Amino acid sequence: MLLVGRNTHPQRSSLLVREVLAPHEGDLKEQEHGAITFSSRYLGRALLRVRELGLAGFITVHTHPGCDTRVGFSPYDDSSDPELMANLYDLQPTGVFGSVVLGDRAAQG
Repeated sequence: MLLVGRNTHPQRSSLLVREVLAPHEGDLKEQEHGAITFSSRYLGRALLRVRELGLAGFITVHTHPGCDTRVGFSPYDDSSDPELMANLYDLQPTGVFGSVVLGDRAAQG
């Protein structure tokens, strides 16, 4: 996960990665072909760290092996991410949360 802060420059606002929060053993509940599920413990640790550092939020990142120059969200991503994001915004309504998927030479967020 990428823990992010806000750059509030009036002409070039952006998100800046402050810290990478790598998963520990047990933080990825499922890692099947075509699916990955983050544990609530991992998500909670990320949210606590965001609050501790006064950051804006975090972005989940995962790969789609075998994708080269084009990558996109899978049907599993499309069905699970909206519920995850809704839960995160319930916990921190002013937060910034998102998801990125990476291929070998491509990314989509």
